[in-house]
Amino acid sequence: MESPLQLKLVVLVLTKLSGGALSVDNTAPIVSDFLVADLSLARAIELSHAGSLALLEFVWARSRRATESSPWGAAKLLGTRDFYYRREFSLALVQTVRRADINIVQWLLRHFTACPVDSDVVEEAARGGHLWALQLLETDKSHAGFTWSNKSLDYAAEGGHWDVVRWLHPRVGTPPREGFGYGTNVADYAFTQNNLMQLKWAVAKGFEVQKCEIGDECGAVGREDTWATVRFVLEQGKELMWMLTRAGIKAAQVGDLEFIPWLMDRYVTGPDSERERRLDYLLDAAGGSGHISVLEYLLVHLNKVGFQHDPSAAMYAAAKNGKVEVVKWLVERYLSDASVDLFRGIRASRVIKRKSPTTVMDIAASHGHLEVLKFLHRVDATQRKLRKRGDSTSPPSHESYRRCTTNAMDAAASHGHLEVVKWLHVHWREGCTTFAMDNAAANGHLDVVQWLHENRSEGCTTNAVDQATSRYCRMSSCCRNSSHASSCGNRLKDRKEYEPNAFVKGQLSIVKWLHANHWEGCTAKAMDGAAANGNFEMVKWLHENTKAECTHTVMDEAARYGRLDVLKWLHANRSEGCSPAAMENAVGEGHLEVLKWLHANRSEGCTHETLNGAAKKGYFKVCQWLFEHREGLGITLALDSALRENHLELACYLYERMPVNSIRYGKSFDDMLELSRLELYLI
Repeated sequence: MESPLQLKLVVLVLTKLSGGALSVDNTAPIVSDFLVADLSLARAIELSHAGSLALLEFVWARSRRATESSPWGAAKLLGTRDFYYRREFSLALVQTVRRADINIVQWLLRHFTACPVDSDVVEEAARGGHLWALQLLETDKSHAGFTWSNKSLDYAAEGGHWDVVRWLHPRVGTPPREGFGYGTNVADYAFTQNNLMQLKWAVAKGFEVQKCEIGDECGAVGREDTWATVRFVLEQGKELMWMLTRAGIKAAQVGDLEFIPWLMDRYVTGPDSERERRLDYLLDAAGGSGHISVLEYLLVHLNKVGFQHDPSAAMYAAAKNGKVEVVKWLVERYLSDASVDLFRGIRASRVIKRKSPTTVMDIAASHGHLEVLKFLHRVDATQRKLRKRGDSTSPPSHESYRRCTTNAMDAAASHGHLEVVKWLHVHWREGCTTFAMDNAAANGHLDVVQWLHENRSEGCTTNAVDQATSRYCRMSSCCRNSSHASSCGNRLKDRKEYEPNAFVKGQLSIVKWLHANHWEGCTAKAMDGAAANGNFEMVKWLHENTKAECTHTVMDEAARYGRLDVLKWLHANRSEGCSPAAMENAVGEGHLEVLKWLHANRSEGCTHETLNGAAKKGYFKVCQWLFEHREGLGITLALDSALRENHLELACYLYERMPVNSIRYGKSFDDMLELSRLELYLI
């Protein structure tokens, strides 16, 4: 078996050295330094097996050999700079506590002296419930004491580590609610976890319930006293209308008919002037969850106490969630009541954007609930017959919002509900608009696009291709069932979080079909959007098969994704070029080879923010290359960013090259480090 290249180089170097000078003592460090990267102690701990100290000893020994003449790196900083020595103790301790590795904790305490136990360490122990670590550190006398953290109380309480909370409290105290509010949420977490014992303790220590978040433990099936914390807080005489509302919503969702009457007795006597409006939330929750018994109780009780309420809220929620039995029950109960407009609740208040559903049928169609649509269709047909005979008790004003609009087919097509689209086409003449095909294409529903093309005449617009090339989902493939339909194509993922997935790759087949069968063209948004998605196969296809235009965005985004091959292709085949953002995008993602190519082949250059962008991410080699090949890049700003982000090796490199006209020139590195922390705190 052939030896790796690194070992071949080691053998070559050693054979060139004088034979008399060779020994284990003087060659082992040379070989080790060559083969092992310059690691920080925290990184070494991360790479080590549990309890293993070998790599830590190696990093420590390397730092002891470092001198002022050594190149900048983790070893030199650890061996020669007090600020880095303290920082490494803190970072290494955080990493070790996170791993719950007592052997390495003890190793750190043996090797480091007079270093404070930073608040980050306390917070990490609190977050993970590592009481043993806090107790061990408190008994050890080699460090310089604790920096206590109010936030540690919140972290421990959030994780349910109440032994840690109680241990920390005598040392931290009960933080005041003023200021940033750190450490003041202990009672809130006990409340959310339905932990009555800890809630009573927290209240006795001066903590207050503020957020009223109803957790999963409240209303849990099969548990005793499942609403203990809610009862406790409300029985203290606190008039918290939002707590009542949230508890009522949760109780309605889980169908807890035992707790709701107790809650409603307090609800109707509450002081909040908006309580009647908030009652609709409870009706919405009961209707959407399908709990008819809860819904019936609420409606009867509200009538009894004389509260204004809107049954249409329950109808809307039931239609949205496909609860056809609730829809039937509401129609049976209220359709003949002329004083109740069962379909009123979504006439205006539910319309958020132009193509939002505006009727109950629109809502049901949007979410693919065909059985709800069929039932409402039968209801409407019956009411029309009654009106013709003069027997209908429903006012004429209730008629139009009982039916559907073009939004029904538009939304169903957009979400891929082909069976709903077909049914609406047969039974309703409202039809659709170009929105249907545009958004079916955008959301990856080729079968819907093809059906609309063959059976409808509305067609599509340039938006079909524009959005098909630039739209992307949070899922690997576009959703086709009602439980996920609301997120299909409606929520665009942040481009910084994007990773190529099956949905985006599959859009090319839709664009090809549209090009062959229903081409309305596209705008520059198509190619720009495809590039922003990293879909450069789409970019090339549009270039080769259409007359699509684009802007410099395409090359800028290719640089962001590190696609040097695409950059070269665009440079040779397109004339739009790029902007200074191309180099900034490449720098921001650490693509050094792309940066070098842009520098050599393009003239757009970059801005003074480019070096700063690399410094924020800690890209040492990128910063080094920029410093050597570009001018006017704002080294002072980059130095501040490196300090704020704790990229201290890079900060030392930039500090040594700081120009004399810099406002930071002449300040010591320690002073600058402290200044950066103060500025970060103020930000």
